[in-house]
Order: sequence, then C-alpha cells, then structure tokens
Amino acid sequence: MHEGKVEVWYSEAGQGCIRDDAGDGLDFSSDDLLNPDEALTLHRGDRVRYRVEEGMHATAVEQA
Repeated sequence: MHEGKVEVWYSEAGQGCIRDDAGDGLDFSSDDLLNPDEALTLHRGDRVRYRVEEGMHATAVEQA
C-alpha cells in the first residue's frame, strides 16, 4: 500500500485529494474509504494508506 497525506477533504461532499510522498495528487471519495466512519474524522494533513487504481485515483483508503 502507498502512503500520503490528505490535502483536501470535503466531508459533506465526500470527496478529497491525497498528496503522495512523491508529490502527486490522487482523487478519492467516501466510497473509497475502507472504514466509512472515517469520513467524519478525516482532516487535511492526516496520514493515510491507500491503493492506486487507474491513473490518479486512490482506493482502499484508511488512516495510517
């Protein structure tokens, strides 16, 4: 799994962006969270683990 930081998280819309350690941005949504309850506690700057799917989309996102 890859690691990075949440750069943007809009909890009401359930959409955000992760900046990986190499500096690339990956989009993700609340549907990509392994634990849906984390949608309420996720904040900008939080470290997360995830898988990369098709280009620049993160899946299986969980707090690190």
